[in-house]
Amino acid sequence: MSQPYEIAESNLLSASEAWEDYLSLRQALESEASTELLPVSAATRALVRELVKSGVVCASESEVVNRAIRSFFVAVSPHSPAREQLLREAGERYAPDKS
Repeated sequence: MSQPYEIAESNLLSASEAWEDYLSLRQALESEASTELLPVSAATRALVRELVKSGVVCASESEVVNRAIRSFFVAVSPHSPAREQLLREAGERYAPDKS
């Protein structure tokens, strides 16, 4: 049977210190995961964050990336059937409300 041991109060983390540690670890893990999934420069990542922060067009980083890739595809693939489908979807999504 293990013996209980005491830890000096000064060696324990406060609730706010534990929370800060958690947030740091979470941020590190998210950064690591997103870097593996989409390796982009720090400048590009900053632009993505600015687009999300503005709240004008996209609500999340993944939405920024999805819209950017679709837009790029439409711009550089003029003869693709997928291009026509993307344009139809965009037209339906952004058509003015006639009610």
